Amino acid sequence: MSTSLKIIIPLVVLTIGALVTGALGYILFSRKSGDTEVVFARTEVGTPVGDKITKEIGLAGGTLATTDGRFTLTVPKDALTDIVAFSIQPVTNKFAGGLGISYQLGPAEKTFINPLEISVRYDDHDLEGTFPEALSLAYQDDKGAWHMQKEVDLDKDKKTITIATTHFSIWSLDFTLKVSPLKATVRVGEKVSLSLTHCDENPISSAVDKLIDLSDRLINGESHPCKPGWWPNDRWQLVGKGEIAAARPMIVYTAPGKKPSPNIATVVFYDPDFMVRVERPCTKSDNNIGLYKKNSTGIWIHKCYDRVPSPQSLKSVITILDRGYKATGQDGPTSYSGVVCSLEKPFTITANNTLVPYPLKFVPSSGTAGTLSYSATWKVLTMAGSGT
Repeated sequence: MSTSLKIIIPLVVLTIGALVTGALGYILFSRKSGDTEVVFARTEVGTPVGDKITKEIGLAGGTLATTDGRFTLTVPKDALTDIVAFSIQPVTNKFAGGLGISYQLGPAEKTFINPLEISVRYDDHDLEGTFPEALSLAYQDDKGAWHMQKEVDLDKDKKTITIATTHFSIWSLDFTLKVSPLKATVRVGEKVSLSLTHCDENPISSAVDKLIDLSDRLINGESHPCKPGWWPNDRWQLVGKGEIAAARPMIVYTAPGKKPSPNIATVVFYDPDFMVRVERPCTKSDNNIGLYKKNSTGIWIHKCYDRVPSPQSLKSVITILDRGYKATGQDGPTSYSGVVCSLEKPFTITANNTLVPYPLKFVPSSGTAGTLSYSATWKVLTMAGSGT
């Protein structure tokens, strides 16, 4: 028995080593450079959700934009050699990290020698739970996989994300980091779960972990997950009263037993590995690393960047309320219902009968006593009363 184990174990180790080595070699030599994009899982293609817009553009160049101005295609002067009928078709967004609808560019599968410009305008809704530097663009390839671009041009004044491309497919605005919920309300002693979604690469430091990650991506179609969770270097901080605890893939906030003043708690998230671009002069060693961007005269020029840690953080703001009570009751044909937030403050319960609903207004003097008043009108009848 021991002899068999001695033989089998090396074979297993050798097999695993061969798989990992094969995965490493396959990914290094067959997939696109990880310096420019992150590949995500395949999805089905979205379905049209609006009218297709079209325009013929030739040597003079021009633009084609959606009616709401969110998505714009720009063709520079002399980028084409003949007239091309361009189109933009809004489609449902199937990318897990996608924001809003996506856009199918036409002619389908068309490629260009000179780069064209794609620009998406973001709004406040897109920034809920994230920030501009965490936005990007992704396209869906002919096999259904999504390719999130690491290098995009952010204009915070115009609120646009722009990239140069030489091919057409389905494009989407997406996020790389997002916290949810952005705001929450809990009562004293209650819990709320917070999630952080990463749609970028895990900064793995261990060489063994890198090999395992590479082999896993090979087995799963070379795709990264885009789902709630956090990484070893992610940092969470609570500002205010209460407690936070890890409950993967979530962070759980527990409100204190008594309403604090102020009754606001903020859970702050910071990722020291999240990088942003800072433009710098290009050097001979850069070659094609970087972006193509139009200068003031409309000419496409090469831009180069360094990646530095982002100072940005994400936060979830939690409002803490006193414990509430659910009030229900029945008195003949009249039923009573409502929510009481505090027995120390005035509250209202709704009475419903066959004629008309009416409010019962309570003013507590203690936890078990107080005054009651009500009034209602039905057709020509008016009723009112009070008591203790």
